[in-house]
Amino acid sequence: MKLRREFTTMSRGRRIKSIAIDVSETISEEARKLREAFSNFFGIPYVSSRENLKDFDALMLVKETSQGLIVTFNLMPEMVEIGPRFRISHLIWDLTKP
Repeated sequence: MKLRREFTTMSRGRRIKSIAIDVSETISEEARKLREAFSNFFGIPYVSSRENLKDFDALMLVKETSQGLIVTFNLMPEMVEIGPRFRISHLIWDLTKP
């Protein structure tokens, strides 16, 4: 995990008031489920085209790598990563026994 304060790209005076989740990228079912969970829990809307990003200060991205899922946040409209960034290597959705 890399915290927002560790990123030097974010100016101190600028505040993030609105955020959206990017859904333009094709990802696995597991990543889609995580993206949906973030949206439902935090009440973050989806954005499917870059044209609609002008209404938001930041964009949350879920990317897939060989090490797992990476969740990052980019400043809009610059598309500069501002943090936090975290890696998810394993997801458990249900703890009930069959």
